[in-house]
Amino acid sequence: MALFDASWGTLLTTDWFDSRTNAQILALPYHGGNYRDIVAEIGTQFDHHLRDRLYRVVVTENYPDPWPAVLWPLYPAAGGKDPAAMFLGCLFCRVAIARPELWICAPLPIYTNRPPEKSHPRRYMVWHNSPEKVSRIPSALA
Repeated sequence: MALFDASWGTLLTTDWFDSRTNAQILALPYHGGNYRDIVAEIGTQFDHHLRDRLYRVVVTENYPDPWPAVLWPLYPAAGGKDPAAMFLGCLFCRVAIARPELWICAPLPIYTNRPPEKSHPRRYMVWHNSPEKVSRIPSALA
């Protein structure tokens, strides 16, 4: 359906680094990865949140090191650990956009002072019954 990025104040139709993410997705099969399996694995995190609104959908919390085997091909496809984490974050974004519910994402406050070249982990929440208030939501989405 859609993903609203609260920090940008906009609905996203794809992730933040679309062309780079597409290239990394194309590289997955050469490193033993299966895009459908990876998307299904990420989708389980969103399913957990729908069953329990207190379950947090955050890349860094849902997948601490070491990652499950299904996600290992992200490392070589992206070119290292930090790029793989950004790639995984972009895949989280794409999964949220593809789901039938309206999702909202916002950067975690503990990462607001990070250098701009570092990724900023985000929390994803389903729009209704969200456990937190997120600022800058347009009234049209309420």
